[in-house]
Amino acid sequence: YFFDNGNKMYIYRRIDKETVLCGDNPSISKAKKYKSISYDVFKRLEINHVVYRKLSDDRKRELRKIYNDRRDQ
Repeated sequence: YFFDNGNKMYIYRRIDKETVLCGDNPSISKAKKYKSISYDVFKRLEINHVVYRKLSDDRKRELRKIYNDRRDQ
């Protein structure tokens, strides 16, 4: 993603050689705003990468226990 006037814009795909499609939601189907920008402008942007890690079932149980303990206090 990158920031456009303080708003996160997520990069979806390259439409053609000169245009990139972006939007305001990580999922292209849930975006409310779309923006196409030229590839030359896109190359100059500061791009941030989001990394998703899948949690194991054991780790989920650990986190759920910690959350419930804190909630009950």
